[in-house]
Amino acid sequence: MQEKDIAQLLETLDEDTSIVLAQQVQPLTQEEHERLFRRIASHTAIDAAECLQVAEAPRISWTRHVAAAASCILVLGGLLGGFLYLERSAPVQPMQPEPTSPLGTASVYKIGERCAVMHLTDSEGIWLTVESAGKAEDAEGLYEVTVTLENTSGEAKVVLTDNLMSATGMTNNSWNTVQPCDILRQEKSSGYPYAVAIADGASCTFTLRYAFAEPPEEWRLVTSYSPKLPSITLR
Repeated sequence: MQEKDIAQLLETLDEDTSIVLAQQVQPLTQEEHERLFRRIASHTAIDAAECLQVAEAPRISWTRHVAAAASCILVLGGLLGGFLYLERSAPVQPMQPEPTSPLGTASVYKIGERCAVMHLTDSEGIWLTVESAGKAEDAEGLYEVTVTLENTSGEAKVVLTDNLMSATGMTNNSWNTVQPCDILRQEKSSGYPYAVAIADGASCTFTLRYAFAEPPEEWRLVTSYSPKLPSITLR
């Protein structure tokens, strides 16, 4: 077969036949490449030293992408595990007693229910429980409220108990209050008569007396003139 016939045949090859021929032809070695270029250079007067070097193109390894993805998965898994550990190991906060019923935005408690009165001191940890309430048996026109204060603030506290007022209804969104006129307790204070000192972790029970011209139809124990703070229903 003449060279021109071979060239014509190669020009008319279809794609499938070209692929089959390419697979059957063995690739040239580096030594053969260099020998071929030297022959071409000798015919074209090109210095063989200036010939291009043919080399196999570098291949990007897919294993690097797999390793990067695995590293991301390990990092995310570690972060998720750390969050779950912190959530499970967090200290359990003490439960606040639920009030009996709401009064607007304030909490309303009943006799015997324990409630926090943190605004009576400069820190949290003071708890109030009304033990009983009623008319004084030995005095006309006086009403009594027996309360227990507990201190869990971490240090000794002094509470001014005249802030524990009786409320007999509201006017212009403010409690109508009566301050205590007497306090009955085992230990008498040498200073302010309504000041009660409570050591950390201790409690103190005492009775406050209130004077009413008429028996109140609505009676609460409050710690502020604002109805937005907790109150205890006494009647």
